[in-house]
Amino acid sequence: MRPKHIVAALTALLVLGLAGEAFALDAWRDRRGLLFGVGIGAGSSQSDVKDAESHIGFNFSARVGGGVNKQLTLDAEIGLQKATFDQNDVDIAQDIFTGFIGANYFIMDGLYGRVMGGVAHIGVELDPGKDDDETGTGFGFGAGYEFFATADLAVGLGADFRYLSFDDAAFTMINFGVTGTWY
Repeated sequence: MRPKHIVAALTALLVLGLAGEAFALDAWRDRRGLLFGVGIGAGSSQSDVKDAESHIGFNFSARVGGGVNKQLTLDAEIGLQKATFDQNDVDIAQDIFTGFIGANYFIMDGLYGRVMGGVAHIGVELDPGKDDDETGTGFGFGAGYEFFATADLAVGLGADFRYLSFDDAAFTMINFGVTGTWY
């Protein structure tokens, strides 16, 4: 191979490599396409059972979905709220799992509103060895702000309200958290 052919081939590879980066930036910071997200935070939950108090717990979530356009994303989210507390001299460990379908609508820049709904499962473990589990339904709404930390990672702060309905009780939850979403 002649030196000018090698130079031409290297130049072509360089141009194609740079063009590939430009094509990758085609959906840069516009929230379209596949998304993956994680979240962590804290929240308060309270049952509608007589004399029930609200309790603080930790929240963890993961979601996968897609951007419909620059303003609307749809996702499936699984979440867990863990709380341990003492009520009427009984130690209680409470786990609330949720499986929600949600939508974020970006109003302007990174400010968004969120709606969600789906199924919920509560597991309660009482100190003397009594356990209780129930499955129900739930819905929620919230708001937050999300900004791009890199070309494909957005970091957000958000809050939401959730209402969960089970056979024996209903729960209201108020959650605050930090999210990371890869677009």
